[in-house]
Amino acid sequence: MGAERIRREPDAVAGLAAACGYLPVLLRTAATRLAARPQWSVADLVQWFAGRG
Repeated sequence: MGAERIRREPDAVAGLAAACGYLPVLLRTAATRLAARPQWSVADLVQWFAGRG
């Protein structure tokens, strides 16, 4: 997902890690999803997860 994205959105990254239960396989899946969608912010993905839960 890139170091720059992580630096820009530290709170969203923390929320993403929590949403993934801090599980490496889920974090890797989330990072892959973000890499495939460069127009999404990390916060966008967190909101997407929240809407599915």
